[in-house]
Amino acid sequence: MLRLWKINFPKKARKVKKYPNENLKEVEIVGFAGRAIDIQLVVYLLESAINLEKIIVNPCSPYVVGIPCPENIRTTVEFEGAREAAKRLKEKLLTRAEFVIM
Repeated sequence: MLRLWKINFPKKARKVKKYPNENLKEVEIVGFAGRAIDIQLVVYLLESAINLEKIIVNPCSPYVVGIPCPENIRTTVEFEGAREAAKRLKEKLLTRAEFVIM
């Protein structure tokens, strides 16, 4: 499994030419906030990882990974906004991979 933390990508997404991530089976994106760059990352992974079986979107901050996401974080506007963005993304994407929202 590949676990992605906060990564800086170029603002303009590149077109996937081949399948550089063809061996990825499972990906967890930690700290998903629902911004355009987060959505571009998910779309890129779905396009480039042709054998992807499961993608996990976790809006919880990377600082609390490894412990259950505290209730006070799960009720914040930012957390709920990120979950809603992930739900909309899940509905729009036609994917063969299981799409899990934490």
